[in-house]
Amino acid sequence: MLLLRPSPGVCVDRQVILRLKIDEAVRRKVESGHFAKEDQALQVYLQEEWFPSINHSQRNEFDLHSRELSKVNRALWDLEDEIRSLKSLSPDEREQESKRIVAIAFAIPELNDERARLVAKINALFKVIAQEKLYLTAPKATRRKKQRLKTKMETKVQG
Repeated sequence: MLLLRPSPGVCVDRQVILRLKIDEAVRRKVESGHFAKEDQALQVYLQEEWFPSINHSQRNEFDLHSRELSKVNRALWDLEDEIRSLKSLSPDEREQESKRIVAIAFAIPELNDERARLVAKINALFKVIAQEKLYLTAPKATRRKKQRLKTKMETKVQG
């Protein structure tokens, strides 16, 4: 069962996110012990289950990809914070910030794609081939979104 044996890429991605949460908890002066426990458990799991199967050179590559994944997740974290901040603006202020809002909207999926590529690179070091991301093609996604919006509008009109 996959949940009982997560891939190394998934583990590292989770660790990076936990470490961002720990940093934020420290900044806010709130409890972060549960994040630290999960991070430590993932580290033990990686060391016992995955690291014995790679050599020194692959471990260096693993560390490099892990650092890159950390940077990508940090950038995502920052953009998501920024978009939440922009969401709280008045409609007029949002209009003034519309170019930045659009830039963030385009940057987040690009960073998520890079995140998925890095998880795949980490997994490949351990000969784990797993499809982490599956997206609808753009035309299908657009049609589906338009249909959901149409249904939502019809519901409002009827209600």
